[in-house]
Amino acid sequence: MFQWLDIPLYIKVGNAEQMTTWFHELVALREDSALTSRLREKAILLQMIACYLESVPIHILQQRSEEIERLDQLQKYIERNLHKSITVEQLAKAVHFHPNYLIKYFKKHFGMPPAKYMQRKRMDKAKFLLTTTSQSMKEVAQQSGFENTNHFTKSFRKETGFPPTEYRKNVKGL
Repeated sequence: MFQWLDIPLYIKVGNAEQMTTWFHELVALREDSALTSRLREKAILLQMIACYLESVPIHILQQRSEEIERLDQLQKYIERNLHKSITVEQLAKAVHFHPNYLIKYFKKHFGMPPAKYMQRKRMDKAKFLLTTTSQSMKEVAQQSGFENTNHFTKSFRKETGFPPTEYRKNVKGL
């Protein structure tokens, strides 16, 4: 997040006592094995991040707003077109970048190249469709952006270790 927003790793926060309290709560929750403890950890971490961001000088955040908007455009473009084959050129054109620059830019901000990111998003969508619908493998493959069912099945098995039908059966059986 710090790299993505390009903000300092250390900032003096207004309420240091509150931060200390949250850190102590995090330590206590970490030792608790209850499912709700994981949720409470996430809630405290979000509070800490919000407090941190509120302490970031406003001029730093304003400088980043254009870049954040561009990253949002990339994500939305991918989401809207996930069912299609998206080229790097098309993605670059959507944000007015040269394709070579887009690849470096994308990797810096998303931690992976565009193709890998899109593949991961397609897999996420396929998993969602497999577990929440009764659509055929062909329909799931098409809606997830795979050229054909065979390619989908091979990619899915490579990603998850299971063929899609077995994945569906195992997850729905839980």
